[in-house]
Amino acid sequence: MVIGILAERDWSIVSMVPETVGRLKKAGHQVWIESKAGEKAGFPDRLYAEVAEIKDRETILSSSDLLVTVQVPSTQDLGRIKAGAILITN
Repeated sequence: MVIGILAERDWSIVSMVPETVGRLKKAGHQVWIESKAGEKAGFPDRLYAEVAEIKDRETILSSSDLLVTVQVPSTQDLGRIKAGAILITN
């Protein structure tokens, strides 16, 4: 399963910290995180690069099986989500 983590718009949070991403990877999942998703929360890309693949937003939206984000994606982003994908949001 490909799990995609999106960057939050205008918020200084991220839906998953590198430690959690590492657990998912260890469980056999492929994890993609949007470039710079954790920077405002104190988690630079280099920390995620150890446990996930850094991808662009379009790739994550169109190819992930499971999307994780705190904020509800924009209407435009919702239209770009892969058919059949699961969206987890707050």
